[in-house]
Amino acid sequence: MAENRFTFSGFAEDEERDPFGVWDAPPSDVRAAVVEPLTWRVDLPEVADGLAAISARIDAMQRGDAYLTRAESELEAFIQEATAASDPLRAGAISFGVGDAATETFYEQKQALRDMLTGFALLETRQLAGDVAFGGADLFRKKDDREGFQDSYRRWQAFVERVKQMVSQYARIETAIAGSAIGLTRVGWTGDFETRWLAGVPALSREAHRQTVNLALASRIALIRVVSVVTTGAAGLILKSVALPPGGQVLLIPAARRFILDVMATLREWDAVREGR
Repeated sequence: MAENRFTFSGFAEDEERDPFGVWDAPPSDVRAAVVEPLTWRVDLPEVADGLAAISARIDAMQRGDAYLTRAESELEAFIQEATAASDPLRAGAISFGVGDAATETFYEQKQALRDMLTGFALLETRQLAGDVAFGGADLFRKKDDREGFQDSYRRWQAFVERVKQMVSQYARIETAIAGSAIGLTRVGWTGDFETRWLAGVPALSREAHRQTVNLALASRIALIRVVSVVTTGAAGLILKSVALPPGGQVLLIPAARRFILDVMATLREWDAVREGR
């Protein structure tokens, strides 16, 4: 039985997943071999069930926005709980505590952030030159910590590139029903719309495409908000992490991103378990 598919393509980096869990990369066998514009596409086997599926994705986007707000609050609380380190050899340093797995909400995510911040605090200025900061074998004492940060930094770069594309290119939004493309909308960053319809498209199918457009535009705005939340959180970490060597503050951006997206993913998993999905 055919399934409803919600895909986006055309990004420079397709490996990065949608943090809201709404859109997927298209299957490898249908990806274009040439560069294509940013495309948000919904493929529906049938229009009535398809409308319900779009509505469910809109609800998922709204839940994802609430997850982002919760993740932002958790990061703010984490930053506020930071205190001056008691070690006299690290004057001016900040301690983010050790946490308690039994009582701390999102302990795993917060501990991962603590470990990363601890690694940053041990850096020397020479390690922040060029690519050494992101690939040097001595960046962290533990291999897992080093590889975790390298992955976080690479993913942050890919995510920023994705957002740059969104704010500099027009969006192409497509809806197909039973294999036939019924609506195509081009949306400029300034909000200009141009929609083309398959001749004789029924009203219900038109509504499906309108809802697809709403979902795609909401997704684009939400992704930009993620960048705002991450950079604001990183700024908060910068104010606290005064012990970092010059230039080390840039490392806090992927650290904040990893925390925000990990908390969002955890919240989505919790909801799925509660709802039996």
